[in-house]
Amino acid sequence: MIVHMAKRSGGKKKLLVPFGLVMVVGGYVALALTQPLLSITGKTTFTPTLTKAEPVSLTWPGYGESSIGVAGYGVLATNGDQKPLPTASIAKVMTALAVLRQRPLHVGEQGPDIVITQDDIDTYRNFVASDGSVVGIALGEHISEYQALQALLLPSANNMAVTLARWAFGSIDAYNTYANTYAKQLGLTSINITDPSGYDVKTVASSHDLTLLGTLAMLNPVFAEIVAQPSATIPVEGKITNYNFMLGENGNVGIKTGNNDGDLGAFLFASKQQIGSQTITLVGTIMGGPDLATVLRNSGTLTTSALAELKNTNFVTAGQKLGTYVIPGQGAVDAVAASDLSFPTWNGMAFTSSVSLSPIKNTSATAQVGTFTVTNTTTHISSSVPIHLASATQQPSLKWKLLHPFGN
Repeated sequence: MIVHMAKRSGGKKKLLVPFGLVMVVGGYVALALTQPLLSITGKTTFTPTLTKAEPVSLTWPGYGESSIGVAGYGVLATNGDQKPLPTASIAKVMTALAVLRQRPLHVGEQGPDIVITQDDIDTYRNFVASDGSVVGIALGEHISEYQALQALLLPSANNMAVTLARWAFGSIDAYNTYANTYAKQLGLTSINITDPSGYDVKTVASSHDLTLLGTLAMLNPVFAEIVAQPSATIPVEGKITNYNFMLGENGNVGIKTGNNDGDLGAFLFASKQQIGSQTITLVGTIMGGPDLATVLRNSGTLTTSALAELKNTNFVTAGQKLGTYVIPGQGAVDAVAASDLSFPTWNGMAFTSSVSLSPIKNTSATAQVGTFTVTNTTTHISSSVPIHLASATQQPSLKWKLLHPFGN
């Protein structure tokens, strides 16, 4: 009887061992199949680079002060003391921008009419008596805002500067306050506006700040459209002509001439130029010239020399390998630039290039996994393109998961 019971007990043990093994194996398989991939860190294969600044040689005028820049980039180089000098009629650039901020226009719009008052007639007569530039007006005349801006910027009408300032701001004092506040907000600390026309020699600025003002002005499409016009037709005066005789020469598209008793020759100019596949607007200022004709001619020489210092730089090419991820069960997958990164650069500025990669799990080939960044070491402005994988990552095979239950 004792022997019989022992046999039955041994039979139970044979049944319990396979069941426990099934439980263990089942748990292992469940863990292996459900365990997510661990976060995978990429390895950068791109070495951070420095594109060094090079010496810049420009053909500066041998008088006064000058500066050169590019719209969207700022001032690139200066010559002379950069002290405030009389702006003469270049001050009308600020007048136009202030009016367009106060009474905005879109391209193709004429805007509201301005009705000429007796105050405007008196202003006109005062400028005629002092030999200032004017356009003809008539009491009760209706002239659109756009036409008034044409009269301001093409033949440099002093009387229309006053008319526009009074119309948009209520008084000349109110305009002066607005313009000076706006200049300070833009960081143009040398600018001091005492009148909207620039006829007053106490309206001053440095060439550096006028160039910055010009780069901002050329970003306004209505302003840029007007200063590029050789001529226009307005009420009463009829046909008016742009005083900028450099228009169309060497890509010149404006902006504003100036001369008064305090500055016999000044010119804020803009030139459209092709650098690589991109069009840029080169902007410069020359102040303190012997006469207006000399300054305008010198602007062409300065423009040509500045163009020689601009080039298109390609920092990275679409598909260029920048790093690698080792994907469990799949192997190495390249991290590549999603697109080209190239833009016009100035020889006098340096640029650094770097790559940053983020940890990933599973991702498609189009998902961003990092960034390629180029930084201007002078302006500290950066440009970047995304980095993605050359091919999508895949879930590991069943075999791999069974052999790597913890995802590594």
